[in-house]
Amino acid sequence: MDSGFDRQVSEGDGRTKRRECETQASVSPSLSTEQVMPVLIIGWSVYDKLPEEEQKEFALVERYRTDYFYECYEYENAKGNKNYEWSDRCFNSQEELLDFFGYEMIEDLNADAVYARRVETFTDEDKKRWMKLSDAGNQIKVMGAK
Repeated sequence: MDSGFDRQVSEGDGRTKRRECETQASVSPSLSTEQVMPVLIIGWSVYDKLPEEEQKEFALVERYRTDYFYECYEYENAKGNKNYEWSDRCFNSQEELLDFFGYEMIEDLNADAVYARRVETFTDEDKKRWMKLSDAGNQIKVMGAK
């Protein structure tokens, strides 16, 4: 199945490259108004606690690094955009991202990864199960659930 997300893979020399990946779960970066299955987003500390088979159900969405944010702000500032507010397909703001990982400052980010997969439903019991795996921040987010 096409995940809708790219997966980052190591080049062996410290660099990463993006490549399309297949996962057992279909994940799409954009949500439409049609009936769409919710997307479960988890952070690296939750992902690392999953059994290998369950990890295969998730696609790596993004790795967040401090220097990336500095570059974004420098670029926007150079264009004259003094009111730039960062956001991406998973988080509406830098503050939401920091809350997700349980950080106070953007400098705390160090290649923190976010993974995603589609889920048919997401109940309170599901949330409790996933929250038990989290030890920093909540590192659990569901997009598109009603």
